[in-house]
Amino acid sequence: MPPGESFKDKIGLDELPILDINERQKKALEYLQNKGMITRRKYLDITNVSTRTANNELKELVEKGLILRKGKGRAVHYILRELHD
Repeated sequence: MPPGESFKDKIGLDELPILDINERQKKALEYLQNKGMITRRKYLDITNVSTRTANNELKELVEKGLILRKGKGRAVHYILRELHD
């Protein structure tokens, strides 16, 4: 993959059903495509779920290799993972 080509360029949102993620997670990935980063607070705002659910769903996206967790403590945020072949 050429330098600078990211997850969002490699996999279109129309291909997300094959990744076995829910509609809230898809919404978060769409948000990430537009904004570049998301916090747990923003995930809570756009999905209207509990803090526990938000944590679990963000963790699942990290485990599936779709997003990366950055920062520590209150500065934690998530970005789209760059794919490298």
